[in-house]
Amino acid sequence: MKIAVIGKGGREQALVETLAASPCKPELFTFPGSDAICRTATRIEADSFDALIQWMVDNKIDLCVAGEESYLVKEDGLANRCAAAGIPCWGPQKESAQLEASKEFAKEFLVRHNIPTGKATAVADYEAAVAAIVKSYAATVSGIPEADLYALLQDV
Repeated sequence: MKIAVIGKGGREQALVETLAASPCKPELFTFPGSDAICRTATRIEADSFDALIQWMVDNKIDLCVAGEESYLVKEDGLANRCAAAGIPCWGPQKESAQLEASKEFAKEFLVRHNIPTGKATAVADYEAAVAAIVKSYAATVSGIPEADLYALLQDV
């Protein structure tokens, strides 16, 4: 059995080490991998997402293991692309993976479906973050005027 483990962190290393200890002794490959992972799995030489999928097709990979969620939401999604290429993938489709990969997407989903969740505000930069914090605290901390609270936050 040929298995490709996608990712480069500790989770992927644990997956590779565990798969290597399997009695069926699969042939292991990794992308992008790390020096530690490549001691056990062979690095897939690919320079793009398309090249990775094509490499798996050309090398008749039996199973793709998506360890890193960023690949599950990249472009068309790793699991989606594997399915289109006829390669089984251990990992959710892009639409489902967004719940883990994007906290903003997850919050919007929870609110849209009336699932209890804490209050949150998405911001694009530092100034917007400070303004959101000041607004939130100014509304909930009694006895501290907004300008004083801002000064307190600046000292933190």
